[in-house]
Amino acid sequence: MGDLQKAQEWYERAIIPATEAKSPIILLSVAKNLGHVAYKLKQYPLAEEYFDGANKLAGELRDAESKIEALELMGLCQEQQKKYDKAIESWNIASQLCRSLDMKDYLKKNLEHLR
Repeated sequence: MGDLQKAQEWYERAIIPATEAKSPIILLSVAKNLGHVAYKLKQYPLAEEYFDGANKLAGELRDAESKIEALELMGLCQEQQKKYDKAIESWNIASQLCRSLDMKDYLKKNLEHLR
């Protein structure tokens, strides 16, 4: 078993304790890490699911930076699955949030995907 698969297995094991602890911050971290690992393993539908969960948790936590990152990464997963309209929608939502919060660095990253 490769390092990424081992990491995925350990992060998956962390879901239940994070949920039972009722710690959305820890759950957000686990979801983001699982998304990154799944993306690197080219498991794009699964990665999209994890980033969607991270997006929702970040919204509940009012963590704009994590929400924008999750939307950007969801868009990348959607692009890999040839779901171009959804990818554009994810990047547009992230860009709108960046504009409203004057987060220029994140805005630039998301706009680059829309070229």
